[in-house]
Amino acid sequence: MPSPLIEKLLFIPGLQRTAGGVIASISVGIVLAGERSVPAYWGDHTWTRPLSEGEVAGIEDWLLERLAPALIGRPLTSFPDLALLIGDLSASLPDGNEQPEAATPPSLQAISRRDLFTGKLRPAANVSPTPGVNPPFPLRPALRSCLEQAILSAAAHPRQFTVAEYVAEAYGLAPAEATLPLHARIDTHAPLQSLQAIGRTIATVGYQVPEGEPVQVLGEDCHILQRFVRGVRSHLQKVQPEATPHIHVDVRGGMAELYAGQSGKLLGALAGLEQAAKPLPLRIENISGNAGPESAALLRELRDFLRFRNMNVTLVAGEIFSAAQAATMAETTGLQSLHINGSAIGSLHQIIETVSACHERGLEVLLTAEAGATPRFLRMLAHIALATRPAFVGAAVDTVDQTGLGALYTEMARTLAAWQVAANP
Repeated sequence: MPSPLIEKLLFIPGLQRTAGGVIASISVGIVLAGERSVPAYWGDHTWTRPLSEGEVAGIEDWLLERLAPALIGRPLTSFPDLALLIGDLSASLPDGNEQPEAATPPSLQAISRRDLFTGKLRPAANVSPTPGVNPPFPLRPALRSCLEQAILSAAAHPRQFTVAEYVAEAYGLAPAEATLPLHARIDTHAPLQSLQAIGRTIATVGYQVPEGEPVQVLGEDCHILQRFVRGVRSHLQKVQPEATPHIHVDVRGGMAELYAGQSGKLLGALAGLEQAAKPLPLRIENISGNAGPESAALLRELRDFLRFRNMNVTLVAGEIFSAAQAATMAETTGLQSLHINGSAIGSLHQIIETVSACHERGLEVLLTAEAGATPRFLRMLAHIALATRPAFVGAAVDTVDQTGLGALYTEMARTLAAWQVAANP
């Protein structure tokens, strides 16, 4: 059966609305020649700021003038090849990494025990945006995500494959036979409210500390963070008395900064956090925010100490965006656990390649989506997780949108149920 041809690209800028924040969205569609049972295959993305008319026009021009001539009339054969083509063509787009000058954060007051357990981990920021300066705007990963969602759906459908089955075949993978362990990242600024909203089948509960001076966010000798970890542990033991979920904290590099990179003091702080989490396992992400040789040496020293003392603490490398970066991080630091943010990468092909490369090196992977990820992207991530089998897959759980984690689990469960039915007609 010949591969269908790509006949048309569709572009729809979404309505811009305000619902707990300004949101802008786009949808990109792929139409296949002769295929009318599914008129178009779609991908979408949202941002937390509005699109200007110039930005909308720039996206549409790139799609119609640069991408359409390269795709229209091309057979829909290999998703990996088409994803690489899109990546090459998207090189002319801004990648959104140009950071505006950061506004000075408000001064942080001492955090009381009452505030800690009501979720008030920092005073509300009241910082006005700098006139004329927009926040980072990642056109490149966002558009790659939209296009690859559409193309991956279109590639799987003619063969009556689920996306997970197609990915497994295209990349030579063995898909999972059960739903993957779930990671729930609770709201940074209202952690206990969102903690109470998560279910009883969570494998890891994640938290990212607020931005700010480490001594004010973590406390001297990490006493604020210790109390928080102890509170999370107490709650989890009440709702899951038979389970041992991990507590996962992203400290944004603050611990190494707080102790000026002194390994002895860092080891003491980790021992205190381990005691606060016991008997639950503890995972600390981004203990050092620097990427230089000194930071790598510090991470190796900490890793070796944790192993020697047989401590129930795992150090996690965050902000992994590519297979090459994952390999470099593992080689230079010796860390065996990596966090891959699928929303930040955008490209589904790059997510698959990165997770697969980590598996080849025996590295443990946490694969997540950010808060605000679209339902379509979450469904795609669920299929990619089934095909690539990370150790954990997760999404943010906040007080506004608590659907992300449910969407991941439901899509995995439905897909596995469909496979079982197909295998036992």
